[in-house]
Amino acid sequence: MADLACVCQVLGGSAEGAVLCDALPHAVAPCPAGETRHEFQEKVIDCVRRALADAHDAAQAQAAASRASIEAARVQEAEAKAAAARAGEAAGVAGADVKAKAEALDVAKATVREEEALHSSTEAETQQAMQDHKEHETRKSDIEALLTLVDGAAALGADASESIAEFLTAQRAEKPLVVAVPSAFGLAPDARSQFDNLVVDSAKKVLQDSLAEAQVAVDAGTQAARNAEAELLGAWAVLDCARDRASAADTALSAAKAALVEAQSAQKAEEAGVATATERLQTALAEHVLAESKPSDITTAQQAFERLVQGEAAPEATTPVAAQTAAPPVAEKTHADLSTAPVPMDCGSAATAGA
Repeated sequence: MADLACVCQVLGGSAEGAVLCDALPHAVAPCPAGETRHEFQEKVIDCVRRALADAHDAAQAQAAASRASIEAARVQEAEAKAAAARAGEAAGVAGADVKAKAEALDVAKATVREEEALHSSTEAETQQAMQDHKEHETRKSDIEALLTLVDGAAALGADASESIAEFLTAQRAEKPLVVAVPSAFGLAPDARSQFDNLVVDSAKKVLQDSLAEAQVAVDAGTQAARNAEAELLGAWAVLDCARDRASAADTALSAAKAALVEAQSAQKAEEAGVATATERLQTALAEHVLAESKPSDITTAQQAFERLVQGEAAPEATTPVAAQTAAPPVAEKTHADLSTAPVPMDCGSAATAGA
């Protein structure tokens, strides 16, 4: 009874279909000669015929829906791949930005090092200028103090005379003048001889010339110190600007790295979306294969049913072995589809007749 099994394979997925399968062998049983089928047998046959027709229509609708699902899945996969490509490009741009920002930071740090070295050099030069200026002022003060002694109205002591002699020696004055200083300055002005006054005037002339030179050095040192301080302030400003740029470059690099992490996360998410879309497409393709075979399987069941109704024998080798092996999964899918479809007739009478 291959035909009966073929029909029941389509109908057996629901309670109503199971009732029809139970009643079907009685409904299609051969009638004695000269007799016709009972009314309830005809109702069962009609019920089965309509159930098969409804199943065929449902299978065709399902096949069409599966084709639409495939197209939708393909569109989704294409969109997911495009989104992943855009995310990959964005991640590449973010990576290039990180590289550029890192290079900019390296340049900024190198500039800071250069400016720090320049600042240190300028600071040393400024300190030297300030020290030189201080020394010039001290020398001037010392000369002024010696001139005060020279212009004094009293005789000088040995220490004061020695100080004047040492200064003259340092200025490379003539040796006879240096030797005569202690005796000349050891006398009060009114007690000095013409020679002593000549010694005093000569020593005073050396001191006055040295004071004039010291004043020139002080004036020049004052200007040099001012210039050095201005340069140092400028070096400080340039160094501060370089450090600010380095800090800004470091902040920009941190932001670029954060953007890269975000872009890479988005890329991974989009790639996962591609995998999901591809899996969905493969599922749709697999379901489509089953859906496309259903109408043909049900048509075969309809043909088998009509042979049962007409009392004809099933043709040999109608169903290949491979198809018979593959039939149960298809039937199970069909049963699931028919489980929610009502049988379009009064199946209570048919069930009663089958019983």
